[in-house]
Amino acid sequence: MDSRGLRHALELEVDSQFGAMTLLNVHMKSGCFVDNYTRKDSKACNTLAKQVKVLDAWVEQKEAEKSPYVILGDFNHRIKT
Repeated sequence: MDSRGLRHALELEVDSQFGAMTLLNVHMKSGCFVDNYTRKDSKACNTLAKQVKVLDAWVEQKEAEKSPYVILGDFNHRIKT
């Protein structure tokens, strides 16, 4: 995957009272303040879309492994539920 323009994340595995857990600290691209970033053709939204793809793959991997994880950091975007 072409990762130019993507910001780095920090992944740490820590021991807790519940066992090993992975913490992922992210810094998502700022400047794409729309409801649906996939419909906006701007540099910021394109970069955010690349980051989301990488983050989604990481989450899918953790879910498949049934590994506990926490994602924290600077999302710079509205989060929908």
